[in-house]
Amino acid sequence: GFDGCVFSEITIPSGVETIGPHAFQYCENLTSITIPEGVKYINYQAFDGCAGLSGILNIPDSVTDLGDQAFQDCAGLTSINLSSNLNYIGWNAFRDCSGVSTLTIPASVQTIGDSAFAGMQLTSVTSLMQHPPYDGDPFWNGAGTSKIEVLYVPSGCADIYMSNANWSTSFNSIIELN
Repeated sequence: GFDGCVFSEITIPSGVETIGPHAFQYCENLTSITIPEGVKYINYQAFDGCAGLSGILNIPDSVTDLGDQAFQDCAGLTSINLSSNLNYIGWNAFRDCSGVSTLTIPASVQTIGDSAFAGMQLTSVTSLMQHPPYDGDPFWNGAGTSKIEVLYVPSGCADIYMSNANWSTSFNSIIELN
């Protein structure tokens, strides 16, 4: 891969379906990436430690799987737009992306790994999933993890989120969307 590269901007070429493990890990000078429609898999630690990445991260709708620690420690990101076809979000996938304060989780998500969103400065999360994944604690950031202000869920789904200990204990309130 380009582990530790000095590029400031990267456009993944069209036709690429997989961004490999460690592909751009620790490319600290990287400020911008363009991931084209057609990429399906972003492997583990693909962009881990790319501290210079800033602004909005758009993950195209073709992406179905985000590997473990895929964007961990990308503190310069301020917004993340997840693929509407995303099935799997790995553990620590966005850990310590501390510039992000709001997040929308698409309805398509089936699995979210432990601490996937830990260390973010989230004030609100919108989950479009009809129910949270049955295992894993995506918001846990160690002892003393502070609660996120509000979780918005689909209409009629608040009870199922409140009955899931990992989700109900991570938020001050759970509100149904109209």
